[in-house]
Amino acid sequence: MSKQTKTFSAVGSDDSISVAHGGKVYYSVTGTYAGTVKLEQSFDKGASWSTAVAVIADTVASGTIDPVNHRNRDRVLYRWTSSVYTSGSPATTVLEIPAQQQTKVFNAGVLSKVGGAAGFVVGAASNICLATCPASQTAAKLVIPLSGFKTGDLITSAGLIGQIESGGNAATVDLEIRKHTAAAADVADASVATATQLSVTADTIMSASNIGISNLAEEVTADVTYYAIVTVTTAASTDIALQGISVGYVSAPPAS
Repeated sequence: MSKQTKTFSAVGSDDSISVAHGGKVYYSVTGTYAGTVKLEQSFDKGASWSTAVAVIADTVASGTIDPVNHRNRDRVLYRWTSSVYTSGSPATTVLEIPAQQQTKVFNAGVLSKVGGAAGFVVGAASNICLATCPASQTAAKLVIPLSGFKTGDLITSAGLIGQIESGGNAATVDLEIRKHTAAAADVADASVATATQLSVTADTIMSASNIGISNLAEEVTADVTYYAIVTVTTAASTDIALQGISVGYVSAPPAS
């Protein structure tokens, strides 16, 4: 899992990263600047370069590239280049997302708590292990801690596991991944990513395919903890049975 970051202050190129067959590439550019930065790719070990993404003048951009099986090559090189520079500080990142990923499943029935808006039921006196939300709740919130990651791990995806019961009325589900960062003044709280809202009017399985987040590249650093917020609105004759959340990640390489 290789990574390069560079803040440009002139025309020039950053060092490249090498992406193995089957892997993907995450890129981002932020900052205030006048100019053009390009994410370039090379299929011939750096002998020639072509533009994969071009970002112009104050644009904040990020995404993931699948190199289409690398044109049957073992590895592809990627680098950022400042092709036009007038002023400012475009900050760039390019990161390899290896093909070998793992999954952690966090059980909502034992790990979660009711959030800032009531409605979810956690720890009910029953012989099942679910977090549930009954009918006729508005923007009920559930908080699920996401623990066990180590510094250098890369969080790549997330998706809910569970079921929506509906007798024909609408139920909506939202998912957001957030993080706390330790700071002397106060613990900072920020959003990492959100899923597209799931809205249904029939019995539906919840999974990463319909209430999930993909193409993440959140690198775990020291003094940071993660959690998920699930927000649910249920009409009459609807309810939610949430088993938990699955989180895809790439384990940090062992220290050399």
